[in-house]
Amino acid sequence: MPSFIAAALFDYVTDFAAEVSSDSSLVYRVRGDTQTVTFVENFLAQFSGNYLGHEISGFSYRSRDELIQGRRKLEREASKEGAPQTTAAQALLYELEQLCTLVRDLSYGNADDDAESFHNEYVPDLLAAAVEWLEECQDVGALEAARSALDEYREALGI
Repeated sequence: MPSFIAAALFDYVTDFAAEVSSDSSLVYRVRGDTQTVTFVENFLAQFSGNYLGHEISGFSYRSRDELIQGRRKLEREASKEGAPQTTAAQALLYELEQLCTLVRDLSYGNADDDAESFHNEYVPDLLAAAVEWLEECQDVGALEAARSALDEYREALGI
């Protein structure tokens, strides 16, 4: 089975975790070039393109609507008899939907508490949802990278 997500993508998360270990103030900033932002942008594109079948890029209202439509489609398909369960994929889509709103909020002034919330709450929740989804679809290569990234991220941020 082909991999839906490149395992190397999770290097952005582990790189950020390594930097936070030496400079904890990084959790109070979110910029377009922050490793975590690069990770979520590319994760969204790879997940939507490789799993949903059409690439979604950016964090617009339209992107959020496309993610909602994708989640609802999975819900309908999963309700059919004999269909594979996609509960973890649906949960991951929900996390990505929230991202579209959160990133817009972060772009307006980038308050410290919003950036901290992004790093301490959103990113670990997204990573945990990604791990569950990769388990569900049995994407072994990316799964190990995702687990490792989640563990290193939590350790670096003390969460």
